[in-house]
Amino acid sequence: MIPLELERAFENRKQKLLEWVHVHQLRQIQWEATLRCDMACSHCGSSCVTGLTHHDELSEDEIVRTFDTIAHDFDPNSIELVSITGGEPLLRPDLPRIISHLSSIGFNHISVQTNGNALVSDRSLADCLVTSGLSGIGISIDGLRDSHDRQRNRKGHFDQLCKLVEWLVGTKKLYVSVTTVITKMNIDDLNGLAEIVQDLRPHRWRLIEVQPIGRAHSNSSLLLSPDEYFKLVQFVLDRNANAAMENLEFRPKVELGCTGWMGTELEGLARPYIWHCQAGIGTLGIWNDGTIGGCTDIDHGFGEGNVKTDLISDRWENGFQRYRDWSSRRNGVCVSCDQWDWCHGGGMHLRTSQNELLHCPYLIYQLATSHIEKLSRD
Repeated sequence: MIPLELERAFENRKQKLLEWVHVHQLRQIQWEATLRCDMACSHCGSSCVTGLTHHDELSEDEIVRTFDTIAHDFDPNSIELVSITGGEPLLRPDLPRIISHLSSIGFNHISVQTNGNALVSDRSLADCLVTSGLSGIGISIDGLRDSHDRQRNRKGHFDQLCKLVEWLVGTKKLYVSVTTVITKMNIDDLNGLAEIVQDLRPHRWRLIEVQPIGRAHSNSSLLLSPDEYFKLVQFVLDRNANAAMENLEFRPKVELGCTGWMGTELEGLARPYIWHCQAGIGTLGIWNDGTIGGCTDIDHGFGEGNVKTDLISDRWENGFQRYRDWSSRRNGVCVSCDQWDWCHGGGMHLRTSQNELLHCPYLIYQLATSHIEKLSRD
């Protein structure tokens, strides 16, 4: 039974979604700065590949011109976030200059997601990024020491990142997030890792189930079983419920990442908002080679042109119909799903170029719930 307050919120969300699609105000930009990386993590959701050079990505001049055009055609003050992803963005020596330029033309909230290696080697780089205009940083800590180092293929990496996060938080210059990708390797680390994250005191702790995209697509042994996914969800629910009762002086916000719709019983509880894929509705992605899309995790088959040849404002207004017309996603398991009115086919990043859904968190959770109920009856 859905509480009346949440039921009203879901109904309001329906109307807001229709308005958002109609208006499609650009609110967030993701830029995949590079696909180069100095690690080869088995669970990575990016299609990072070895052997790439800077010639395979947008040059500094090209990305500066792209953001100049965006600032001219849109109001940069209305852009809530410019998120810089990879690969490993800090492999670009021009990144501080690019961030400085973005800041100077009116983009006020700029964050970077990094594996932290460059900052471990040179902490002065953090000061350089802050001076340039960076406001937020995300560091990935994927389990306790053994699990993290094994997934990251680098011994001692966990300890280095814990010290880095502690230092970054202590500087009070950036909004610091810790992201943990939950896999079969680290699902049992949650309680122990929670104590460590509590001591590190980041502003936010995001837990993301490993998904069959990027490098993780060929490492299916890392995917969570339904029962393991249930365990992850319950951990988040219990953690947040306990936080409300314990009245601690500080506890980082804990939430599940935006992997997909979780059902009317969980949305608004497992994360502090009711989810819907914003790709192509309020979120724009610019891939490393300049391809325009809805976000940087989406299959390139959903590209909407390229910044080298197309105006983003033109594509944003006259393209992106595959993102805003949900009817094409109503296939496979979505045809008979009772959650369609809120979900509309899940996250675009979980669809193949043929529009087939790879992964559905809602169905996985329902399967786990049914299994647990059956065991209790037996």
